[in-house]
Amino acid sequence: MDYTQSDSFDTHAGTGNRMHNSAKAVPTLMNDKDFNSVIWSLMEVVKQAGLAGMQFDPATPGTYTKVRDAILTLMQRQTPSSSAA
Repeated sequence: MDYTQSDSFDTHAGTGNRMHNSAKAVPTLMNDKDFNSVIWSLMEVVKQAGLAGMQFDPATPGTYTKVRDAILTLMQRQTPSSSAA
């Protein structure tokens, strides 16, 4: 669901980030297998980067940047350092 385009969201008071409002209808149809596939795939990225998974907490930024941090870590491993050039 794209929270930037949908009115089906709440704004988290502590962070100002948009979050799904479970009281509103979600316009995307997904089932538990769909969600599990995404979650398990993302956790494989986190594990490959050598990072530990974390329970989501909207007040803890590290819990919603975990996948981004993992991708950045993996990209840095693949990019030759500028000092080697």
